[in-house]
Amino acid sequence: MGVLRIHVTCFRCHKPVDKAEARSVENLSNKPRYECFSCYKGNKPFRWRLETETRVKRKMYCERCNYKFSSHTSICPYCNKTDWITEGKISIQDLL
Repeated sequence: MGVLRIHVTCFRCHKPVDKAEARSVENLSNKPRYECFSCYKGNKPFRWRLETETRVKRKMYCERCNYKFSSHTSICPYCNKTDWITEGKISIQDLL
């Protein structure tokens, strides 16, 4: 069985390199795009998702199952419901 050496072009330096010596890069058009390892080492990886969300954990309380938790999403981890979730700091004094 022979080893095939397929040449692909690097999208940064436009030089032909072996496919085994290049890495596949994500792109929006879903076409194959390759980057040689020398360009990868020299440049930071190109990222399409430029905007990054900072997710903050919020303190929540589920009135259905009386479970107090903190989470990024408003889903109770105990009963897996979203209908009776309240946000904020709730103490035992508030419940009585």
